Amino acid sequence: MTTCDLKKELCGFSCTGMNYAKVWNQLKPLFDEIETIIKSKIDCETCQEDGLINFSGFRDYIKIGIGGEPFDYENFIKFSKRVKCVEDNYKGEPI
Repeated sequence: MTTCDLKKELCGFSCTGMNYAKVWNQLKPLFDEIETIIKSKIDCETCQEDGLINFSGFRDYIKIGIGGEPFDYENFIKFSKRVKCVEDNYKGEPI
């Protein structure tokens, strides 16, 4: 198995020295399909917006973590605040 160099990793991410652009390019159609499903199958406007913020934010979280630029910085900030709020308020029990 190949080992990788660490270059721009953040917060525990690794393997930023490897170029997996081909893999990510194969995943892009799946990301696009998920966004299309959220937009077309969720008929509640608020729920649709939440789904898009969470999905896009998670994708940007990975991209930033491996040293890239986010696709949508403003959305990433919304997502990050949500994650922080959940972390701050989670008590270790089911909601």
